[in-house]
Amino acid sequence: AGDTAGRLDIYKLAWSRIGERPFLGFGYLSFEGQYLRSELPILSGHYTEYVHNDFLQLWMELGVFGVGLTVLVMGLAAFAAWRQSEPLRWGLSIGALSLIATNAIVDFPLYIPSIVILFGWILGRCDTMSRATTNTRRIPDWVRRWLLILGLGVLAQPVVAQLVSDHGRRVLATGDFYGAEPWLETAIKLAPYSGYHHWVLGVVWAQHGRTMGDDAAIERALALFRLGQSKVSNDPRNALFALMTRRDQLVTSDAASKLLLSDFEKLRQRWPNHELTQLEYLRTLLLFDPENARAVSAMLRQRFPVSESIRRLYEQAQSTKISS
Repeated sequence: AGDTAGRLDIYKLAWSRIGERPFLGFGYLSFEGQYLRSELPILSGHYTEYVHNDFLQLWMELGVFGVGLTVLVMGLAAFAAWRQSEPLRWGLSIGALSLIATNAIVDFPLYIPSIVILFGWILGRCDTMSRATTNTRRIPDWVRRWLLILGLGVLAQPVVAQLVSDHGRRVLATGDFYGAEPWLETAIKLAPYSGYHHWVLGVVWAQHGRTMGDDAAIERALALFRLGQSKVSNDPRNALFALMTRRDQLVTSDAASKLLLSDFEKLRQRWPNHELTQLEYLRTLLLFDPENARAVSAMLRQRFPVSESIRRLYEQAQSTKISS
């Protein structure tokens, strides 16, 4: 999504979705699912979670009321800063607000927690300056302080969760599974609704289970994937890795493998343009249904012509001898 043509296609997709639900939107952080369900991942060869225009994305996700409230807050803060008599404060406040608003037209600063925290601080400073120039009765200071603490806590939570998860993975890189696991578990507790940290810890438990031959670890991984999938339905990772973990436990083409293929088929139909889902479905076919893998590999080769992974599996499928 880095070039101009790619951005314009994403803007068109967001605008078309706005036309479908202009007032209520599709829900916060729902753009990624809309993007993956479109043909843009194939046509552009890129993956993105953001529109790269926060106002369009907020409108698509939260409706006209959400984007309208955001613009209103920015406008009121700018008006409060404009009323200042001190040129330095006026210039810094207006400059900071203009920088964030301008960047939000071509990128996604309002979806980066650290920038949102900075944005909240700027709004607070503008409000403080406004109170200094008017005698209008305002919310009591102790209420404002608690609201600020609560707001900062909500915004900081995903940042802290990511830092904790990153530290856990650094510990894991040293080979200390049991030292890393509590950190990754804490990341889930800090951000229980993201689904991402469930996926990270699920992958870790699945790898540990395969390495140690521990069925309990595999079951723990599958439970994490299911929980993550229940938290975020517009991200295929948890569902996909649950199927991959089940596949790795199968060694023969039996009833269990048929059920696995059926579940993979449902997932790939839901995410037809998600390359990794299609790739792992083809890999599963090569294991349990090599005859069907030939036709599917040819279809995926046309759909994802630049994918080297699919090209290699296509060549493997075409060269596989089918027993009569």
